[in-house]
Amino acid sequence: MADLCLAPRAFARSLHIGPRLKLAYVNNPKVACSTIKLALGRAELENPDWTPQGSVHDHTCSPLVTFPEQTGQERAALTGHFVFSFVRCPFARLRSVYLNKIITGRNAGRPRQMAGFTADHCPSFEEFVLAVCAQPPARQNPHWRLQAAGLSMSAIRYDFIGRLEHFDADWAWLAARFDLPQLPERRGRRTNAAHRQDLEFSARMRDAVHSGYAADFALFGYTGKSQ
Repeated sequence: MADLCLAPRAFARSLHIGPRLKLAYVNNPKVACSTIKLALGRAELENPDWTPQGSVHDHTCSPLVTFPEQTGQERAALTGHFVFSFVRCPFARLRSVYLNKIITGRNAGRPRQMAGFTADHCPSFEEFVLAVCAQPPARQNPHWRLQAAGLSMSAIRYDFIGRLEHFDADWAWLAARFDLPQLPERRGRRTNAAHRQDLEFSARMRDAVHSGYAADFALFGYTGKSQ
């Protein structure tokens, strides 16, 4: 697990701290991160109606302590805070990122290039999965990066890692212990269910996902079955 760690600048961009809440959230793209950031911002400000002027992902307007303030002192900033994040089944996450970033994303050209294709070529689902599973985590786009690496599991000790598959129950557990909204407002782009059902994993694709995301299956308790 020695390589399951982000570079300092990348980790600084993923870290969001609520000083009043005593919470430290490590962002995991495509795993309810928009919903979580909005809920944490409102709780930190004690304002249930707060909404950022722009994107909830914009560091400059976040009430949370995040990039670039944390740069160079990320590990120390975790001291005294409850550190948490959420994860998602690798199969479901790959479906979501393909639909939201490769096919229908407003700026799909850049993710396509990061997956190894030209900006104007929309790869098939199989082409995309095989390509990103072969990438080392350091080269992967954060939206499909190995979650164990994105969460720096070899360097960070977490107090809680929830699962998107039972987000409501896991969030309720957090909300009962901290000053958080019980029912956070859902944000983020919704994946079209009809399109999602069309994206099946062939045996070759399943093998590639099992290999490329082996650490996610092992560390987060997923079974390895496509969903």
